[in-house]
Amino acid sequence: MAFVDRTNVGLAKTSLEADVGISAAAFGAGAGIFFLSYAFLEVPSNLIMHRVGPRRWITRIAVTWGTLCACMMFVQDDITFYIVRFLLGAAEAGLYPALMYVVTVWFAQQQRATIVGIIYFAVCAGLTLGGPMGGALMELDGLAGMYGWQWMFLVEGALTVVVAYFVYRLVPDKPDDAPWLTEREAQLLNERAHAAPARAKTRPFYKIA
Repeated sequence: MAFVDRTNVGLAKTSLEADVGISAAAFGAGAGIFFLSYAFLEVPSNLIMHRVGPRRWITRIAVTWGTLCACMMFVQDDITFYIVRFLLGAAEAGLYPALMYVVTVWFAQQQRATIVGIIYFAVCAGLTLGGPMGGALMELDGLAGMYGWQWMFLVEGALTVVVAYFVYRLVPDKPDDAPWLTEREAQLLNERAHAAPARAKTRPFYKIA
């Protein structure tokens, strides 16, 4: 949903220009403002995640970015566009470090590359589905007196909050907190996650060549 939310503003560009008067220059500045707050708060967000736990923090990230995504429907001019984009970048900061932390807690080192690959596949899926989904929502233009782009931001933001609920219910901080695991199963997962990987045999480059 993070990348679905990131593609929707591009889909709304033409409509926002026509309906609200946001210029191309304002769109460019808004993109920069988003990544400014996103990058600046990445490390502080990660530090807080270690204090409160990944489940609560990923849930907080998803709830706030979904809410702010929905708030894009209230944009009226360049200034409100800048404010919401800045806050949206701040809300999303720390998501990927938190996901990588969850991977290291739950999976053995030999499995982590596969899990990270699945995460990046989900990113590609979000980018692929974001366009058609946003386009379909834009077709709701005029329904209940709202523009199509307002419907798009509202629905996609609400879906993100729904995802946050399932994250909180289904993603424990660590195996010890998982109610569906026995004590022995949790212990095995912890041992595998913290076990040192088998040392690979290496050969000098000149021997390989």
